[in-house]
Amino acid sequence: MLRAQLLTILDLTTGAGLSSQEIRHLRGSDISPLELAERTVVQIAVRKRGVVSRVVPVVCPVRGHRLLTRAREVGSGFVFPIVGETMPRNAICHVSEELVEQGFPGFNAAALRNRWVVKLASGPGVPAAMLMKMAGIADLRVLHDLEADLPKFSPEDEAQALLHCEGEDF
Repeated sequence: MLRAQLLTILDLTTGAGLSSQEIRHLRGSDISPLELAERTVVQIAVRKRGVVSRVVPVVCPVRGHRLLTRAREVGSGFVFPIVGETMPRNAICHVSEELVEQGFPGFNAAALRNRWVVKLASGPGVPAAMLMKMAGIADLRVLHDLEADLPKFSPEDEAQALLHCEGEDF
């Protein structure tokens, strides 16, 4: 079960940027295929207080396949593998602790999510508004804490980017 739990955490944090709390509440019915012209990807409906607050695509085919398979297995049940019917409050932390007990390195789910945010923020073609929507963040202050991990841009790089946007009602 530890392997399934770890893969679920990794797929949802590094593939869709979900937080520990969002992983704990995710149901199989929240995962579905999304047909694009080029290929099929997976979409994750993230809920807050039972209402879908955002939908995040998972474009990695391997992660997407695992998530769709898991969703089919559990139906409307929890995606995160548990024993019993109730989701433990610190289920995600327990996986890291169990890995450490077995002699493996632990992990920090928040740090994995942050890496996903940095990757989005650093990638070309991802507007700030899209980043904020996919990550479920109200402002970009989260990037301040991750500043050391962001790419370094010269004034020339920044000027070129602004000139590129100039023709787009900037």
